[in-house]
Amino acid sequence: MHPTSDLASGWCWTQGLFNGLKDGQREAMGREIDAVAAADATVLMIAWPKRRRPLIRGVSRGEIKSAFPGWTLTDMGASHFKAPKSIELLLRPDEHWYRLRRE
Repeated sequence: MHPTSDLASGWCWTQGLFNGLKDGQREAMGREIDAVAAADATVLMIAWPKRRRPLIRGVSRGEIKSAFPGWTLTDMGASHFKAPKSIELLLRPDEHWYRLRRE
């Protein structure tokens, strides 16, 4: 899934993309969003926490902050997403949302 944005209102939404990127790709994503985002922009991101699991790396709070210098992680919390039982057992998603605002 690709990030979507509405630059007129200063919102950018990304769901799941950041999870699978390598460090350099995450930093590039942060730079690209930074380059096009309005001065009062907000980024909303859905991501899975970092842990050992097949297919999806996950991400730590520190990795999000590192990819978005000049932004403040203002809020985060559980999304309460529930996957089918077989996916829960295999991937342990524990999905969270993160809100970042320009500093």
